[in-house]
Amino acid sequence: MKKFLLSLGILFILIIIGMSIFMMIAGRDIPPPNTTDLIPERVELAADSNAFTFFVLATNSFYWPTNSSVVTDYLDNKPADNALIQETISRNTNMIEVIERGLECQRFITTEVTSFDTPTPYLVPLRSMGRIMAIKAKHERL
Repeated sequence: MKKFLLSLGILFILIIIGMSIFMMIAGRDIPPPNTTDLIPERVELAADSNAFTFFVLATNSFYWPTNSSVVTDYLDNKPADNALIQETISRNTNMIEVIERGLECQRFITTEVTSFDTPTPYLVPLRSMGRIMAIKAKHERL
């Protein structure tokens, strides 16, 4: 009986070792695929054919009213001071012309963002200029 239990224990240990060796051999990872063709290439444009150049240039003549709730209220269909809306649009005519020139371009490529620490100071003014364009379109429509 001792020989039987001893041989059963040895058989069990051999099975475990055999399965471990099989898992090590069969569970090997394949080499990583070649993905160099999937890396995006940065397109470089001339400044006069990139809309981003004109949009950033438009921030130089951008006017945002001190009471910004007038703009957001007007866009949310809340009562707003129509004279202040007209003044905001008239003070941004140069900005609107530069943006319209930028809209004629076929591409919009921003500066390259390489990490989370890359500064993007143009995002807030671009959003605000979009709101000015929205109140201009709504004002003209109404």
